[in-house]
Amino acid sequence: MGASHELEPKDALLLAHLAIEGPTPRAKLAAMLWPEVDDERARGNLRQRLLRLKRVTNAQLLVGDAQVQLAAGIGHDLADTHELLETVDPEAASGFAEWLTAQRERRRRKRSDALSASAAQAEARVTSRPRCGRRARCSTSIRCRRMRTGA
Repeated sequence: MGASHELEPKDALLLAHLAIEGPTPRAKLAAMLWPEVDDERARGNLRQRLLRLKRVTNAQLLVGDAQVQLAAGIGHDLADTHELLETVDPEAASGFAEWLTAQRERRRRKRSDALSASAAQAEARVTSRPRCGRRARCSTSIRCRRMRTGA
């Protein structure tokens, strides 16, 4: 297991985006991180952020010139997480706000669908069992017979 580092929101958003979306043009990442500045300044800011991220983590997490991507051997657990960057407020996510909100909604929907499917399967198992008497339930491997009293 690798080392754990506390990341600034922009670093976390950058890494999460690349982990989920894959290789992304450097210009797009710069514009998403700094939508309020001109392209040249945004690209310079991205260059500095990538160098700082490498220094802070003491690892080469990202590679690529025109397209940036996670370096080989860098893994993540974002595919299995239900909540993505829950401490990052979409309002503070700059150009990543729409992407972050959409990812969170997609994950909520996926989890809700999975829970609904599990509930439906459980209900189907319960309702498909034969009933013996008024309150007792039998397993499906036992034949049930009602005893009739002669009257």
